[in-house]
Amino acid sequence: MEGLGETKKVVKPRRKKPRRGRKIAIVLAVIVLAVAGYFTYQALSGGKAAQITYTTEAAAKVTIIKSVSGSGSINLNSSESVTPKVSGTVSGLKVALGDKVTEGQVLFTLTNADLDTAVMQATNSYKQALNSLESAEVNMEKAQKSLDDLEKAYSKERSDSSADSAENTSVGLVSLNVTPPSTTTSTTLRSTSTTVSPTTTQSTISDLDVKVAEQQVTSAQLSVTVAQTNVTLAQISLDDAKKNVTYKEVASPIAGTITTLNISNGDSLSASGSNSSSAQGSSSGSAGLVVTDLSTWDVTVTLSETDVGSVKVGQKATMTFDALPDLSLTGKVTSMDLNGTNSSGVVSYTATVTPDAGNEAVLGGMTVTVAIVTFVAADVLGVANAAVKTATDGSYYVQVLQNGKPVNVTVQVGSSDDTYTEIKSGLTEGQAVVTKTVNPNISTSTTARRNSSGFPTGGGGFPTGGGGLPSGGFTGPGG
Repeated sequence: MEGLGETKKVVKPRRKKPRRGRKIAIVLAVIVLAVAGYFTYQALSGGKAAQITYTTEAAAKVTIIKSVSGSGSINLNSSESVTPKVSGTVSGLKVALGDKVTEGQVLFTLTNADLDTAVMQATNSYKQALNSLESAEVNMEKAQKSLDDLEKAYSKERSDSSADSAENTSVGLVSLNVTPPSTTTSTTLRSTSTTVSPTTTQSTISDLDVKVAEQQVTSAQLSVTVAQTNVTLAQISLDDAKKNVTYKEVASPIAGTITTLNISNGDSLSASGSNSSSAQGSSSGSAGLVVTDLSTWDVTVTLSETDVGSVKVGQKATMTFDALPDLSLTGKVTSMDLNGTNSSGVVSYTATVTPDAGNEAVLGGMTVTVAIVTFVAADVLGVANAAVKTATDGSYYVQVLQNGKPVNVTVQVGSSDDTYTEIKSGLTEGQAVVTKTVNPNISTSTTARRNSSGFPTGGGGFPTGGGGLPSGGFTGPGG
């Protein structure tokens, strides 16, 4: 119990200083230190601002190249399936997937005893045909000789018969009567008469005999012709049988790389190239063996309808590969698609580009970026794109340094690419132009930027007072 007259001491709670005020105080302190540092720097540096510097590049003879780009993939154009011409069992297969082979190189052999048997049978048939021909020729010679002999005898008989007829002509009966003059004495003479009869000779060879002999010769000649035809057919069969034996060795039809291998030793192959399973091999419905020439390929490039108008057959192109960043190949446009393809309102065209030379590293299906050269201006005066700027009136100018200060020089520009702009007038070769301005007093160093027309703009970050650069962009000429 507190005593009378004592005063109770009341303790008030302490007010906390707001944290926001503390932060403001810290920021103010930083600003003060920054200002002090700035004035200290100015004092130490004599109060001078850092000097603006300029990067220059000389106008020189250049080559302006314009191109359009498209993408596509590798199309392998030379690929051959190895199809045996005869049936048999695979043996002697030594090649593997990815192996390089030459044209005519034996890849495997086929075992088929029937092929050798066919050669023996064809050989026997050929010999028999030769014998038949020989017999037919002998018979024809005999028939011809018989005909010749018969014709000679027939001719001789005819000749003899004609001679006999001329010699033995009929003389007729001759009578002689003599009457003496009338006298007193009469004398009678005997009458004498003579008769001559012709001699007749009978022929032993008739015309029919000659005709029969002639028919026998014709028949013999026909037999020889048939026998000769049989010899020819037998020779063809024998040649085919021998050739089929050579087909047991299956060779590569082209030089290239084995890109498909679905057969193994022991597989039974038919003449169509399909293989069936065996005790030692497995079956496959696809091509048994495929050889591909990896050096023969092209690229089908897709182009927009705005670019296709400048692309023509024969134009040069460069090809780069996503999978081979260090490889770049040259080629040319070999064909153009004249009918575009409309997909969701976007029309595109295709062009085929063929390389000047292949490369072993390029494989089928690889993605390719193709730049087709559509315009070339060689040996023209040019400057870096960053040097060309546009004025407010649409004209173009560059800056040259005079007494360390940039001075605007109006120029006439021509074509341009991603690197250079052609200068048709206003500059001379070797004259240095400003390509970059660096002002340490501001946070941004300035270079020209390219606009949609392909020419750099003069605005967008150039410092004021740094050579009178105008603000805003420009629209450059086409080409």
